[in-house]
Amino acid sequence: MKAVLTFYEKIIIDNIDLSGYDISNDINLFDKIKETHKIFKSEYGYNIARMEEKRAFCEWLQGLPSALTVPFYNYDILNLAYLHDQIKANATEEEEYKFSRSATGCGVIGFPLSLYKFTLISKDEP
Repeated sequence: MKAVLTFYEKIIIDNIDLSGYDISNDINLFDKIKETHKIFKSEYGYNIARMEEKRAFCEWLQGLPSALTVPFYNYDILNLAYLHDQIKANATEEEEYKFSRSATGCGVIGFPLSLYKFTLISKDEP
């Protein structure tokens, strides 16, 4: 059975870029996710001891790591949302604002938490 990806998960997967880490981008999805988690742990693992891993992961992602280049400008997030019918075509400015706030930042749903969910599958990897 093929998994159906959410809007956020698809954007995340499409934007994993391991080329700056001397890792081929021609590896399977599981390995891409696993490698992204390893990069997070090596670059930001020291923060896991002072905060929970999910919060550390969100903070790492907000620092715009080169391994994961998800959109971070509201304009880009909203364009993708309209393109993928995640927000109605005649949305008000307030609705756009609420959507863009729900798609970014720690402590809310969206990119950071969706990717964190993906990394859990490789959590026990060395």
